[in-house]
Amino acid sequence: MNQHDSIGQILVFARMSGTLHMRQIASADLVDADIDDYEMVVFDGGNTSGDTWKHVFFPPQREHYFVY
Repeated sequence: MNQHDSIGQILVFARMSGTLHMRQIASADLVDADIDDYEMVVFDGGNTSGDTWKHVFFPPQREHYFVY
């Protein structure tokens, strides 16, 4: 999210004791994290002009999808 007018958040999903939990994470913390600890990472982005997009990443499968 490097545009000057970018907005958004990063959400990580992890399973604990059989239950899926979601939390927001800072990009710097995600870089330092073990990506395999998460079932899914969602980059919810956009800009102040109204454009929106999602990047969904599934670490166990090493698969990702962009949604515009």
